[in-house]
Amino acid sequence: MKHMATKTSEKVYDVLVRFAEAASNYYQKESFVYHFGVVHGTANKYKLTCMDGGIRHFICNNDGDFWVDGTKTSKVNAILRKIAEEAGQDAV
Repeated sequence: MKHMATKTSEKVYDVLVRFAEAASNYYQKESFVYHFGVVHGTANKYKLTCMDGGIRHFICNNDGDFWVDGTKTSKVNAILRKIAEEAGQDAV
């Protein structure tokens, strides 16, 4: 998995809370940021705890693209594509 900057992973989780109904508590956010923004070599797929009970997975591939798989994800994926593009430009 490609490592995300901590700032990017925090921004991504805020989008997931707002548009994919991910849990907004401190522990869930820090767990996500730790998984993608701090530790190297973790799994590409991360199961989100969602407030509506839906099952969604956040996926980040080796090319730096990321998206959410599951219900009600079209809007959030459009926003995540934009963040991935911005993160890719910042890395150059």
